[in-house]
Amino acid sequence: SATWVMPFKYVLRSLQTIADVAAGVGQTFTYTVSVGGSDQSITSSTAGQTSADNVNEYAGSKADGVALKLVTSAGAGVARHQGNVEIEEIP
Repeated sequence: SATWVMPFKYVLRSLQTIADVAAGVGQTFTYTVSVGGSDQSITSSTAGQTSADNVNEYAGSKADGVALKLVTSAGAGVARHQGNVEIEEIP
């Protein structure tokens, strides 16, 4: 995974994810925004190819390390994953 160091105070929201193949029947891909190594409430899960969390937000501080964590169930298909999250600067 990659971590981005935030250059300003911010709010994260609107997590959108996509995988190039579905997780499979009875399997899941679970995506979670992590800040400073701690999971936050912005999360989504799917057995298909797309997922979203348009409800939860996280307000953070300058210099926070932000990452998107992926956890798959044991039998989930191998896939390439993409995720994005809206970042709003707080003045």
